[in-house]
Amino acid sequence: MKAEHNLIALNPFPGLRPFATNEADRFFGRRQQIAEVAARLDEVDFIAITGASGCGKSSLIRAGLISELARRSTSGGNLDWRCMVMRPGSQPIANLADQLVPVLGKRDESDCSRAGLLYGQLKRGGLGLVGFRRKAAFQFQ
Repeated sequence: MKAEHNLIALNPFPGLRPFATNEADRFFGRRQQIAEVAARLDEVDFIAITGASGCGKSSLIRAGLISELARRSTSGGNLDWRCMVMRPGSQPIANLADQLVPVLGKRDESDCSRAGLLYGQLKRGGLGLVGFRRKAAFQFQ
């Protein structure tokens, strides 16, 4: 049984699930795409990664881009990136608010009320996140 567990641990492929952020050492073949997205983030604040189901969007972001941004931050990069991963689920706006609150400000007992404020801002419409981002420095720090 231990030999089987060791073989599974050495397998570079996670199967049908996406690569995780801690599996960057096993994620290969998309270095150019990672570099292009990271370079674009130097120019703009937001990038949407879209594509067909199963094409590798999540793996590109988790094991590729997030790991690249962390590497840049630790090697003296200009920005300290705060990354979060969320799944939309049946309540995508509420789930987004819950995941963003700890990333945007200090963690404390009022995270629940902060998530409620963010949820309200996001429900206002397409520019809700933009408006919240502009106000975040004042409300959450």
